[in-house]
Amino acid sequence: MLYIIKYNVCNFLSKLLIGVSVFIYIIFFTHETVAQSRLDMGRVDSLLHLTIFDTIDLEDRQKYFEDAKKLTLECLQQPNSFHLDLSHMNWVSVLYPQDSSFRIFTAQLNHMFVQYEYWGILQKNDGTLIELKDDITAYEDNFEYDSFDESAWYGALYYNIHQFESSKGRKYLLFGFRGIGPFKSRKFIDVLDFDHGQASFGAPVFKIERNGELFEMSRFKLDYAPKAVVSLNFDFAQGQIFFNHLITVNSGHPKAGLVNVPDGTFEVMKLENGLWRHYGTPIDLLSSEMFDRKKSDKR
Repeated sequence: MLYIIKYNVCNFLSKLLIGVSVFIYIIFFTHETVAQSRLDMGRVDSLLHLTIFDTIDLEDRQKYFEDAKKLTLECLQQPNSFHLDLSHMNWVSVLYPQDSSFRIFTAQLNHMFVQYEYWGILQKNDGTLIELKDDITAYEDNFEYDSFDESAWYGALYYNIHQFESSKGRKYLLFGFRGIGPFKSRKFIDVLDFDHGQASFGAPVFKIERNGELFEMSRFKLDYAPKAVVSLNFDFAQGQIFFNHLITVNSGHPKAGLVNVPDGTFEVMKLENGLWRHYGTPIDLLSSEMFDRKKSDKR
């Protein structure tokens, strides 16, 4: 009986949070809408900068953030909570892989676009909870090469997930965003693996082409000017990773200096023998797809 009461309370509170989120969204948000390529599949940038706390007083925002984390954790600690639907709460991203073996919650608190705070928790389908502890200091020198467990998580707001088979078993690509500061944002792909039941982040599954050479990397990143619209995502129709080709320009701001912005072309990665092989020649994805479609129409 106690479990039923707790479960119903969690269910009620989750719906209440959804309602509060929608209300706050309607009252406070005036978000600038940026037209995205259809390749973004409507998933990414509306989520990246929107948490329900973005326009509330900073002190209150921090309190609401802590309260929401605590409430969510309490709900997830209840038996059979994996089947509790929390996916529509605006303040948190909830992603499931194709095999539904787990789900991962991530959230972002924006400290006036100068500093960002990240929270994450992973729940397996048997109810096991793995709390993710944001510790970017471990990544300062070898972001693209090292692997870490949940105690040194590179905090981010995840917006997509894709499972794949590598030579060492099933792994999961996590597409994430992290605000670096007022002059730099980062989108990246991390790799989630489970080693003896423990979460591990980063695995050498990327073969990245740079200046004609291939480098094996455990993570892939794009750093860019915060006002730029940059795509890094998975195209399920083509079965490939796509991202904007970036060029370096002078920002015109004395503190920002040189920044990266997209030039309108894309690069791709394709899965080959369990590794994501990067092809560094920029292409126009839309024109390429139109060309492929015309060829298939003639067949």
